[in-house]
Amino acid sequence: KLKYYVGEESDYSGLTIAIAYSNGSVKHFEYNEENKNKFNFQGFDSSKPVDEQKIIVKYEEYSTVYYITIKEIVKLINIKISVLPKTEYKLGEWLNTEGGIIQKQYSDGSTANTILINQYISGWDEVVAGGVGTYTLTVKYKENGVIKKATYDITVTE
Repeated sequence: KLKYYVGEESDYSGLTIAIAYSNGSVKHFEYNEENKNKFNFQGFDSSKPVDEQKIIVKYEEYSTVYYITIKEIVKLINIKISVLPKTEYKLGEWLNTEGGIIQKQYSDGSTANTILINQYISGWDEVVAGGVGTYTLTVKYKENGVIKKATYDITVTE
């Protein structure tokens, strides 16, 4: 395994080293349950992101190196309504989120859009019960266990 995320444990399964001997022969040794006590690894640290981390592999008296990458886990940090859906309603109309867009912001600075759907909205029950007036609807979006909220106002007239 050559790519890890911050906080991830090392995984050397499947690693194979080749030892070339002076007589020209080459032997391959795979890290597995049977011979893992013959291997020793140094240098693994997934506590922070790094582009090239040197891993030293020792097998009996032989050693070699390879490099891994530790990436930061990208997390949802905020949402906003980048395109509002319908915001003006007549009394008795149904919720309509058509055209609404949620912009998602991530910890690595990237953004992505998601279509706003009725299931993300809370507060509509108050609109139905309340009649004419201005109301704040809450958009609740969940991704990979992270929940973020945004709000927007609507107006109900006769």
